[in-house]
Amino acid sequence: MKQKRNKMWKRMFSMFLVVAMLITALPVTAFAKPEEKAVRVWFEYADGRIQELDGSRTFHLTTEDKGNFKAEGYNGRVGWMVVEFVSKWNKVWWAEYNSGAFQPQNKNIELKSWLEDANTESKLVEFTVDVKKAASIVEVKAFSGNQEISMDSPCQMNGSEAQTLTLKVRKDNSQEFEPLSLNNFNIEKVSGEGMILPSNGTFRVDGKEAVFKATLKSDPNVFVEFKAVAKDIALQAISVSVPKIWYIDSWNGLADYYVGIQKGDNPDNNYKISYTPSNASDKEVVWEPLTEDIATHMEAFDNGIIPKKAGVAKFKVSSKSNPEISTEVSVEFRYKYPLTAAKVEKDKYTVEEGNSQEFSIQATPKNATEQRFHWSYSQDGIVEVKDSVSQDAVNVNTPKTTIHEIKALKAGKVTVTGKPFDETGSCKPVTFDVVVTKDGVEPQGDTLSIAKEDIAHGVKYLQGKSLEKYGNEWNIFSILRSGATIEQSKLDKYYESVVQELKKKGKTMRVTDLARVALALEAMGKNPTDVGGFNVLEAIYNHEKMMTDSSNCPIFGLLALDGRNYKIPEDAKWSRKDIVTQILKFQKASGAFGLSLDNDLASIDMTGMALQSLAPYYNDPAYPDVKPAVDKALKHFKDNITVNAGFLDFGSENSCTTAQVLTAVSALNIDPTVKENGFVQNGNNMVSNLHTYKKDAGFAWQTALQAQEMATQQVTYGLIAYQRMAEGGTRLYDFTDVLDETDQKAVKEVEEKINAIGSKITLNSKKSIQEARAAYEKLSEAQKKLVSNLETLTKAEEELKKLEEASKGTVTLTVERFTIGQGYFVEPIKVPFEAGDNGATLLKKAIGAENFVGADSYLEAIKGADLGLDKVKIPEYITEISKNEVTTEAAKEYGNDSNGPEALGQFDYSRYSGWMYFVNNKAPNVGITSYQPKDGDVVRFQFTVYGYGTDLSGTTWGSTNPVVKISNKDKLTKLMAEVNADKDNLMVHENVKNAYNAASKAISAMVTPQTEIDALSKRLSEAMKNPGQPDVEDQKAAKEVEEKIKAIGTEITLESKKAIEEARAAYEKLSEAQKKLVSNLEVLTKAEEELKKLEGQQEADQKAAKEVEEKINAIGTEITLESKKAIEEARAAYEKLSEAQKKLVSNLEVLTKAEEELKKLEGQQEADQKAAKEVEEKINAIGTEITLESKKAIEEARAAYEKLSEAQKKLVSNLEVLTKAEEELKKLEGQQGQQEEKPIIVTLVNKKYGVSLKGEGLTEDMELKVEPLNKDSKDVERMRKEITSKKSIFRLFNIKLMKDGKEIQLPKNAILSIPVGEKYNGKELVVLACNDKEIKHLNGKVTDGMVSVEVAELMNFGVVVDAVNSEKDAIVGSGSGNAGGSSSGNKGVKTGDQTPTEALVLLALLSGVAMMLTVGKRRREQN
Repeated sequence: MKQKRNKMWKRMFSMFLVVAMLITALPVTAFAKPEEKAVRVWFEYADGRIQELDGSRTFHLTTEDKGNFKAEGYNGRVGWMVVEFVSKWNKVWWAEYNSGAFQPQNKNIELKSWLEDANTESKLVEFTVDVKKAASIVEVKAFSGNQEISMDSPCQMNGSEAQTLTLKVRKDNSQEFEPLSLNNFNIEKVSGEGMILPSNGTFRVDGKEAVFKATLKSDPNVFVEFKAVAKDIALQAISVSVPKIWYIDSWNGLADYYVGIQKGDNPDNNYKISYTPSNASDKEVVWEPLTEDIATHMEAFDNGIIPKKAGVAKFKVSSKSNPEISTEVSVEFRYKYPLTAAKVEKDKYTVEEGNSQEFSIQATPKNATEQRFHWSYSQDGIVEVKDSVSQDAVNVNTPKTTIHEIKALKAGKVTVTGKPFDETGSCKPVTFDVVVTKDGVEPQGDTLSIAKEDIAHGVKYLQGKSLEKYGNEWNIFSILRSGATIEQSKLDKYYESVVQELKKKGKTMRVTDLARVALALEAMGKNPTDVGGFNVLEAIYNHEKMMTDSSNCPIFGLLALDGRNYKIPEDAKWSRKDIVTQILKFQKASGAFGLSLDNDLASIDMTGMALQSLAPYYNDPAYPDVKPAVDKALKHFKDNITVNAGFLDFGSENSCTTAQVLTAVSALNIDPTVKENGFVQNGNNMVSNLHTYKKDAGFAWQTALQAQEMATQQVTYGLIAYQRMAEGGTRLYDFTDVLDETDQKAVKEVEEKINAIGSKITLNSKKSIQEARAAYEKLSEAQKKLVSNLETLTKAEEELKKLEEASKGTVTLTVERFTIGQGYFVEPIKVPFEAGDNGATLLKKAIGAENFVGADSYLEAIKGADLGLDKVKIPEYITEISKNEVTTEAAKEYGNDSNGPEALGQFDYSRYSGWMYFVNNKAPNVGITSYQPKDGDVVRFQFTVYGYGTDLSGTTWGSTNPVVKISNKDKLTKLMAEVNADKDNLMVHENVKNAYNAASKAISAMVTPQTEIDALSKRLSEAMKNPGQPDVEDQKAAKEVEEKIKAIGTEITLESKKAIEEARAAYEKLSEAQKKLVSNLEVLTKAEEELKKLEGQQEADQKAAKEVEEKINAIGTEITLESKKAIEEARAAYEKLSEAQKKLVSNLEVLTKAEEELKKLEGQQEADQKAAKEVEEKINAIGTEITLESKKAIEEARAAYEKLSEAQKKLVSNLEVLTKAEEELKKLEGQQGQQEEKPIIVTLVNKKYGVSLKGEGLTEDMELKVEPLNKDSKDVERMRKEITSKKSIFRLFNIKLMKDGKEIQLPKNAILSIPVGEKYNGKELVVLACNDKEIKHLNGKVTDGMVSVEVAELMNFGVVVDAVNSEKDAIVGSGSGNAGGSSSGNKGVKTGDQTPTEALVLLALLSGVAMMLTVGKRRREQN
């Protein structure tokens, strides 16, 4: 029995456990391991049918089947290896790798295939695909849309529109033609200008017509050719949209420029050109940069708009054939991360001569976009600093870095200054010193080197100051006397400023001002005797106040007159001797010179200036008083020099005073660095002294102060004076070394001709060398001495002579990169050869030996020959013959890092790539060093990317069977080389230039047909024989235009416009040479004139009609009475038109409707005026004296006014009378209210239910309406939930206040009394007040059987009492209740969604006990 009870309890526990699990919904399956499924593959036909693998794991398909291989049961990305392996490197894909789309070829085949993990390439499922060839294709037709196209029925196209080719085939077992996928065909352009995409069949015509061909891959005998003919569609307009702002960030390291805005459809990242009409025939445009320094446009390789620096870039974009069709665009370039600050890692670097050293510059922010600098040096030739941008070649997402490198050229010391490329972030320049050692020994600096460095430092500072207006003379003077240059535009502006100043004030200027201008002009090479018609020197030597003015007037006047030793007329007020004598008068007893004759005050500054002017006369016997005066002044200098080799001015040692002394002694040819001359103190000299005033920018007046413009001017020209003396040059103020404008122009022209020779001398340089020599010999002897690069010409002549003596003949040589779309590296040239030359030496002559990479016998790469990844474009024919293995995308992915940056060579862009050479259109069987050149050979170095030259020869390796036809271009190449040998003379002729460019384009295309190549050879040959004469193409183009002009006809009407415009557009597309061949241009011109007259009359009619249209439009869309004038004026204007003009008015209906609307308004206005009149009369009836009795009249007037429409109200003229009457009445009523002593209390009673309401504002005409509430109503249920089950509610009423049959609000708080019975007398009860928003608990005391509560509004009410005392109509509560409080919500209401936590815990414990009992039982049974 006990055992049975135990079993029963156990069963109960078990059942309890199950129930608990059901109740708590324990997630018992959450830890179940998912079932692993095998990967399943199948083939799904296009019509939805399914083919599973058979018992031999094979799919059986035909070449006509369409569909996809599919798989399930594997979560990773998969790839379908349904591939035919033709060779080790050549594969034919029978299914698309990613999608599994079946791509059958027309043959029988059994393919061992598999499904693989696309990431790891591990096999998942292996299977076989057995493909059976369907019936043979015997005929193919071409279609565009539903229209068959052929040679006899060409595809008619409008301009540059594109159409899509579809191909239909007929098999030998049928007469029906069915579509066949394009990938079964080799599709190509046979002739003409156009293109076709084999992948999708899109084709277009770029010229007049083109012929295309589609050949069945499985049977080359089955093909179709069709012609496409394009109608010429004239371009009318172009527009270009560009991003408003473009942030410069990415860098094209391979091409050394920023990545710019490319053409595309994304308005935020691309620019887009739109054409009107969109199918215009000629869409070629020319980009003209209007802000060349900020950005340029590069068409090649779709580079697009390339920024050079931050700023607003502007372009003019024009139609190439019709430049009048153009538009301007602008885009603001900003650095994405502007450079705000930069700091060099160290202030000084030491580098051994011949070595290079990288150094760091800390940029702020660290990721600043542009971190390069413009580097300048205090002394050239010692170091070279370069910046380069570097990036991880493996991971392009790594940040780009800017590398700064110092290259030590020769021993010496130099100060290097870097000005940031990025000037937008207000980053200041960086400066550091470099010491270049030799054999570890640091060079000792010399005074002259220091002077040169400091001159450069001062010039740099002054170049940043104003140089464009009167008053900038010392800046201009100092810069130009240093040998530095100033932008000509700035000098031109300065000169014009001086011209204007002299016109205004020239006759009243002080001598110092005139002299300062003369010195600046002389430094510029300008003539001071004719400055816009004003003679500055004459104004000096005839100046009225020279005698009475300060000493600096004769001093600087003399310096200006002596600049080129200008002749002073005998009748001048001041001769040279007079001026010298006047200067000497200012010398004091101490030997110093003063500013005034009125006192004995003197200064070192004035003494230095005086000696500068007297220096030319120091040893001149005609001026015997000068030498003793100067010697006395020099003694004064030596007596007053400081221990720092400086000088004081009024007690302060400063740079300006020292600079004036240095200028003076240098003018006297006294070296201040030689101790014996008396100006060296404690190892210091005036040059080293001035060096101490050097600041980061410019020089200071005193060492403790900041840099100053005047101090920088005087220090700079003082050091220049010293440099000139030390190097044996002319004095600072001797301008005989300055070229005048005529000399400058002649010398510059010769220097440019010499520079044009170039650094690399070949036999082709002969002409430019001879031209440079001839130009030089035409110069005067004085001009010849000023040619700075004569040595370059002499060496070039010597090198040419050697080449001519050694030459054994010439070969035509090219270096071609056509297979990667980068054109010629070396265009066809004639290369002379001598004994011992071979293919390698010839190539080195063409490209430079330094650019040849590899042993002489094997060319690995050519430096500088790669334009970069973004410039790669694989021609379509290579993609086709490689079966899509070599594509532009694949080439870019393969990369070009095998041979270093910018070098192009083996294994760049494909595994097959490298350089090959062809001699006379054949690939020699020997290496390039074994090739022996012969006179007249054509040697072409060509880059291959597929088939080890298959893309160059057209045949596969070891086979003579062509896979693509490559024409022989040797004859054309030779002709191009002949043009380049005499390029300056031949390429100026339009016919030669056009023929050459056409030849270059055809050769670059690689697969241009032989007939086209031969025709171009003939064309170029004829052009070279007859330079300047029209060629065949020009004549043909001119003939077509003549035909268009003839088509206009003899009778000109407005309908002739299209033909005239087409003829004009065609004419304007011609080159200048072609235009000259048009014989009937006059016919076109007269037709245009006649059309213009016709349009003139039409224009007058249109203008008249337009004026009327504008008057009609001026009426507006909203018609009011105020519109009447505009409507009448428009009608009158219309009626004045002629009948022809009336027909041109497009909006007459608007006028008609406006007139109708006005008529309605005028009718309505009469009714409105009547209504307004009645109201005005009511207002007038109020009277002028307002009393309380006026109230009724006022209210009636107001009520009548308010009934008016808005339009009627505006017509009431005496509204103000009503308003004032209302205000006056309000005052009277206010005064009456103040006189009342007590408020009136009124009690309203509902007799039926005994409910009463008592309070102020109630009136006897109001009614208290009481209605019992339905016990099932929503509000009753809400009130029940407000109280507990121990309470009940009765006296449930809906109470309202009524007046005139309408419900009104309580005017003020009132006392509501509800009858409850006398048994509740003296008790406090709660009355619930319920509206839509809340339930209020109102406490009231019961008196005389009535519970009274104060209320602000009337609503639904109920009285709460104890349930035990429940009345017969009471309703018991159902909530948690708060009947004794003042809750306004349903707090504490249960929703039934709480989790019974305690129950769950209890059930879990019980479950555990049951499990323990079960386990215990099993153990006992085991025991």
